[in-house]
Amino acid sequence: RSTLFPYTTLFRSPQANIFTPDPNECNAATYQTPDVEIGPLPMNAAAIVSSLNAHEPSTDTPTKAALQGAANHALAWKTSHPNDVVAVVLVTDGIPNACGSVQDVSDTAAMAWNNGTGVRTFVIGVTSPGVDCDADPDPPNPQDLDSIAAAGGTGKALIVDVTQDAAKQLTDELNMIRQSITMTTTKTEVMVML
Repeated sequence: RSTLFPYTTLFRSPQANIFTPDPNECNAATYQTPDVEIGPLPMNAAAIVSSLNAHEPSTDTPTKAALQGAANHALAWKTSHPNDVVAVVLVTDGIPNACGSVQDVSDTAAMAWNNGTGVRTFVIGVTSPGVDCDADPDPPNPQDLDSIAAAGGTGKALIVDVTQDAAKQLTDELNMIRQSITMTTTKTEVMVML
């Protein structure tokens, strides 16, 4: 069984945000409860799409708190589903500009992966080359994204360029992640944090 779970943290991204806490919340517990719980596709797809369509990006990028909340949920899921492989997918369009640094985010990804839990963090950077954004002047850079992915046990970040067909690219990247996980196991739980 392969599932896909959206988990997001009010990032300023082209997708959307699924939570509605205080806009600058830096408490990981704020991001632990998903809007759409882990469930099998395609049955869960409509709820995921509905949730994404109901939210818009509106805040800074509290990556550390968001990733910690997602990791906490993933670890709890893993504990209650010991035969499943659990992973977190971090989709971001900026470097952390609230609640910590890139190193803090890398440390959080490493905690989820290195503490023997097997909860990997995949990273997808959403970029817009040649486009300035006043709302987020610090777009993600491959080195920072790669450091988070490496710490999370997945090696290298994947990149989506919004000046191209971003929806297709994101779908392709998520399918690649799902395939890379399901090639070695028959049960997978993937949490997507946008």
